[in-house]
Amino acid sequence: MPKLHRPGGPPRGESCEVHLTRSGLAVTGEDDLRLSLPYEQMNGRVAGYEDAYVVLSIGTGEGPIEVWVTRDFMAELASHQASFSPAFRRQYQALVSSQRKGQTIRALSPVVALVILAFMTWFVMSGRLAATIVEGIPVAIEEAIGEASEEDVRSDHVVCEDPALVDATEQILAALVQARPNTGYNFSITLLQSDAVNAYALPGGRLFVLSGLLEATANPSEVAAVLGHEMQHVLGRHGLRGMVHRAGIGVALGMMLGDSTELIALLGSVAGELGAVEFSRDHEREADTVGLDLVAAAGFDPRAPATFWGRITEEKSKGEQELESLLSIVSTHPPSAERNTRLMDLASNRPTPSPVALEHLDWEALRGRCSVRNDIEVGQQRDKAVIAE
Repeated sequence: MPKLHRPGGPPRGESCEVHLTRSGLAVTGEDDLRLSLPYEQMNGRVAGYEDAYVVLSIGTGEGPIEVWVTRDFMAELASHQASFSPAFRRQYQALVSSQRKGQTIRALSPVVALVILAFMTWFVMSGRLAATIVEGIPVAIEEAIGEASEEDVRSDHVVCEDPALVDATEQILAALVQARPNTGYNFSITLLQSDAVNAYALPGGRLFVLSGLLEATANPSEVAAVLGHEMQHVLGRHGLRGMVHRAGIGVALGMMLGDSTELIALLGSVAGELGAVEFSRDHEREADTVGLDLVAAAGFDPRAPATFWGRITEEKSKGEQELESLLSIVSTHPPSAERNTRLMDLASNRPTPSPVALEHLDWEALRGRCSVRNDIEVGQQRDKAVIAE
């Protein structure tokens, strides 16, 4: 229903009836109040939420008289345009044009919303949002994410503290770090007892190597091949990008709001799920290529990546029992004949150093010192001794 606002009237207006005449609007208010708004003196404007109303008004010595009508009323006015003043005729045309645009926009709003939603979904799912966010994460925040998730990683495994094996793997890592100084990352290595053949890297440079992988390597160069590969995942921020992608839009909001605490907690929970983030083919190729360069620069055998992954590829077809222990690394770093060929081609362009770095280590004796089977055998021997007593 139309509403009348007039000098001396109720502050919130009053209900009224509006009728069109040849010369203007005939308005009947409460208490049988009758007013006339001539077209020649009339002005018009939009008002209300989403411009739902048109305000038709005239000026008086006591103040303006306004009649608020719905926008549908504009169609009824069309037959009286000849009586409009030139100024009101222009206002009328502008109001009608604005009404058409508003109707079009309201009709398109659901479509636009769907398009925006589709774009945001593509932006997030394609990894472009993750790449954009990762570029803005400082190394210090990345290290804090690694710290936040380290406890979860350690709690799921027994940490290997064998002095000889820990020292040997730390020497291998140190040689790789020395070949690529000033990266801004402080790399560290932790050995975990597990039959699984795998290695992981948390944001910030914390490397975790499972004892099953150490047993699967033939020499320090093959260990260096795996560590160099994981180091490049850190330097290229591949894992961090995957974690941001998995965590979703919450990370984007945290970055925009500058809330590093929530960012660290959210990504730390994702990072704690070792092996949960899969790398793209491009990231794997980059880690292979740059990681091999790092292995060669550190003085290790550049053929080691190809020999290690080639052996893993062969093991895939040797039976379920052997394959079971390899499933972890196969799922996160899929080996293939094409990959082995590419690694061998890369190695052929790099000379094998003489002597090879750390080749003096008795790796045959060292690699199984944290074996889970060793603990089982020791436990069985202990049980037998107790029974014998």
